[in-house]
Amino acid sequence: MEYIHDGHENIDKYVEEKIDLAIYNLGYMPGQDKQITTNYKTVIESLEKVFLKLNTNGHIIITLYPGHKSGQEEAENINDFLSQLSQKEYVVTKFDFINQVNSPPYVILIEKIR
Repeated sequence: MEYIHDGHENIDKYVEEKIDLAIYNLGYMPGQDKQITTNYKTVIESLEKVFLKLNTNGHIIITLYPGHKSGQEEAENINDFLSQLSQKEYVVTKFDFINQVNSPPYVILIEKIR
């Protein structure tokens, strides 16, 4: 396994081959500076690159944390972006808590079907 210290929007610099799975855990690092967070613009830039590399029947898993201001903005913008994907090419499913308070995290699963 190799760890790369770079932004996910630069995936194309490190991954040339097709992929079956990409996982995103957005927000900020637990126990770290909460002012340093992921940014929806670079997430979307990364997703656009991952879509080009994703094999048919491949998956993308995204965990979003809307419980803080930047996380809410990120979740709204990423949801808007994903809602525009072609339903003929992708299935986008959202898994969330229905009995939790304070804007709990949720997971989005994207499957490339064509």
